[in-house]
Amino acid sequence: QVDTQAELPWHHSWRSWLLRLAPWVVSAIVVMMLMRRYSPALIFQQFREGTSLMLVVWAAVSSVVSLLLMSTADWLVFRGSLKSISWTKVVRGRGAMSLIAALNYGAGQGSYGIWISRSSGTGLGKTVGLIAYMMLSDLTAVSILAASALAISGMPLASDLRWLVVGLAPAIAAGLLLAGLLGPTILPRLFNSEKILGLVSPWSSVPATAYLASVACRVANLLLMVTFSWAAAKSFGIDVPLAAFMTYLPIVYLVGSLPINVGPVGAVQVAWLHFFAPYGSGEQILAFQILFSTLLTIGWAARGLPFVGSVGRELRTGRSTRSAS
Repeated sequence: QVDTQAELPWHHSWRSWLLRLAPWVVSAIVVMMLMRRYSPALIFQQFREGTSLMLVVWAAVSSVVSLLLMSTADWLVFRGSLKSISWTKVVRGRGAMSLIAALNYGAGQGSYGIWISRSSGTGLGKTVGLIAYMMLSDLTAVSILAASALAISGMPLASDLRWLVVGLAPAIAAGLLLAGLLGPTILPRLFNSEKILGLVSPWSSVPATAYLASVACRVANLLLMVTFSWAAAKSFGIDVPLAAFMTYLPIVYLVGSLPINVGPVGAVQVAWLHFFAPYGSGEQILAFQILFSTLLTIGWAARGLPFVGSVGRELRTGRSTRSAS
């Protein structure tokens, strides 16, 4: 028994390292496959021929608008669950964690959760519940946009993926909307344990109106991000209908949020090629995706720089910063 317990930390460390390396391994495999199929020289040629200053403009506007809308969406949730927190403080926190979120969605949300816990004195259970609530709200918004865009636009979708948007996306959106709307009424009756109540506290404490407003902000953010990306693609020379971007890009976002990507590189590029191949060469699509995603990452980092100092102090001093907010 002693020997088994002694091995547990090693096994835990091994699994931890495996999880950390998985995105890099998947991304490396994807890059090797793409470089064998598509010419690196032609990709770099597309960089030169398709580069437009408008990509910088659209990336900058996208970064700022996204920060404001998503901070508002989060603040609506925090106001119902944490009670005392200012909108400007949420902007600072989300902005400062932008670089991590740009590299990996899950890691960014985790860092955001640490800041929430340290700056507001919120317990672990409630913090985990808040992050889960916001991530599921993001998924709700993506599902709503993907299903709605496909229904309205009538764009074709491969039969092996059509079930995802026609069946699963509406079901996810409806289920999560129902949970958010009925949570304040039902959950307090179902759970008595303080630990469990901490995890589900956002569902039980955020009013239905605040929840709907938060989801609306997230849908509006997605709509604008898709529109800005479409405008950037047009300026890069890719002639793609807006309806195609509205239909396919939410699915690409979903793939990009999975922990099998490193920044703008990984399975997300396969998704781009799968959906947008009819509108340009593989090299052109890859060049645009890499360039615009890199500019967005730079924009996310730049928008967070003004807040790094104050958020860093909140992380170091913990709950004492609450009164100063």
